Amino acid sequence: MKAAVIGSPVSHSLSPAIFEFISYDQGIVVDYSAIEVNPLDHKKFLKEIKDSQEFVGLNVTLPLKELVAEAVDEISSAAKVMGAVNVIHFEKNLVHGHNTDAIGIEKTFKRAGLEVNSKVCLLWGAGGSAKAVAFVLGKLKAKSVYIYNRSSRGKDVAHIFSSHYPETSFQSISTLDEVKAETFSLMINATPLGMLGQDQGEAYFKQSEALKFSRDGLAFDLIYIPESTDFLKAAEKKGLKTIGGLGMLIDQALATWEIWFGPLKNEQLLYLRLTSFLKGILKLRYNPSPVYLTGFMGVGKSTIGKCLSRLTKREFVDTDKVIESISKLTIPEIFASVGESEFRRVENDAIKDVSAKVNSIISLGGGSLNHPENFQTIHNTGVVIYLEADLKTLDKRISEQGLHRPLLEGLQGEKRLAKIAQLLEERKSIYDKAAIMVNTSSLTINQTCFDIISKIGELQ
Repeated sequence: MKAAVIGSPVSHSLSPAIFEFISYDQGIVVDYSAIEVNPLDHKKFLKEIKDSQEFVGLNVTLPLKELVAEAVDEISSAAKVMGAVNVIHFEKNLVHGHNTDAIGIEKTFKRAGLEVNSKVCLLWGAGGSAKAVAFVLGKLKAKSVYIYNRSSRGKDVAHIFSSHYPETSFQSISTLDEVKAETFSLMINATPLGMLGQDQGEAYFKQSEALKFSRDGLAFDLIYIPESTDFLKAAEKKGLKTIGGLGMLIDQALATWEIWFGPLKNEQLLYLRLTSFLKGILKLRYNPSPVYLTGFMGVGKSTIGKCLSRLTKREFVDTDKVIESISKLTIPEIFASVGESEFRRVENDAIKDVSAKVNSIISLGGGSLNHPENFQTIHNTGVVIYLEADLKTLDKRISEQGLHRPLLEGLQGEKRLAKIAQLLEERKSIYDKAAIMVNTSSLTINQTCFDIISKIGELQ
């Protein structure tokens, strides 16, 4: 079964990581990918996907949301009002269009304990995201919604939602001077200002200093990168409670899953776990410092490193491979020809080299941290993850991998277990200094990677 996110560009979409996590959690195997689709080709693409009968559905992102809304066979009432589709479901040979952005926004309000009914609201922006916000505010019967936008789009949004929700007053404003007499309970940023890589908008949102807010006022930014935007910083100065867009992102994804597969198991627990996971993904994508994987031989550092590389879009670096490249010999050949001391010298050079690689996942040799200079270099340049496992698990994995391990040369059975225990004890004080520890004994590769990323998300 397949699914995908489509749009242009989509290379950095979080959706593949999100849906891999949900898929594993819910026990339904889904092959999820990101597919670049030219807006001019969207109708042809949809037909090909539908005819293939391989896909359960698609997530739709910019710039296709409004185009797809006109190309589906059936469209939900909410998506029709908003004029945008962000979820497609292929069912009974039909293309069904939905919009879960509104669901994510409504659940954000609910989680915040915000009662929208009869509230005065300020909406920054008038694009597609602003329409989803306006839809929810009208549905929940806000008293009035002022749409702050300097173009004519604000008037269009006000007109559309006034006709659908006459109990709510929708008004377009071009300056905040027009609403200085109002007292707002809620203001929402639906513009891209403040998003990582965009204009920060500090001066723009500084305008809110002149506005009045109720004591229980709330500010909600649909942006989730960075966690603290200039919009939210301006709101905090006014004493407002603030909420970023990560929760909305998660809730709309969970709603997508329910459209495709039905009710979720343990939704609240999944929401919490997915929150930590995505915080970790975002830290790893936007903080370039290396992540080092350490642990005893056979624990799975290389396999886990490749999995983390795929999920976080970071380069995977295996220091053993770097050492072999520098010395032009395999690790066993180095030990056999020049001994462990020479191996450690070359390893030291390799670590100096790889520590400069930003946006990387680096697998370390089991004993590399024993060298004081390596220890300082590694701990000063990135975060260290210790992968541990019990003795029998390590012994079993080493045997299954069938690789030549010089430090265990000629040892079998209880003697090999004793040697592993000895080496672990010698390295214990070093391993204990890792920022994160994950016991891999009973975890699959995916579970280990999800656990690592989630614990990175929880780091202060």
